[in-house]
Amino acid sequence: MPLDTQCQVIVDATNAAGVPFETQDYPEIRKGYEASTDFFSHPTPTLDSVANLMFAGPETNLPVRLYRPRREGNEALRTLVFYHGGGWV
Repeated sequence: MPLDTQCQVIVDATNAAGVPFETQDYPEIRKGYEASTDFFSHPTPTLDSVANLMFAGPETNLPVRLYRPRREGNEALRTLVFYHGGGWV
């Protein structure tokens, strides 16, 4: 079964950075992955605060992080909710 197209893009970019996923040197794999994702880095606004909180889940508390950007006066704040469904296991 072929790898999902979006996942293949990440694998190809990491391989192009010089550290193929097949290597067993995990710190080097991480460096290659970080180098391949520089494209997604962007400047962020000045933050008023970052808070690590807990959210009551159905079975256990879930950790959440709240980033509150600095705003001018009564300027409305935008909201983005990012759900992380897992990782490379």
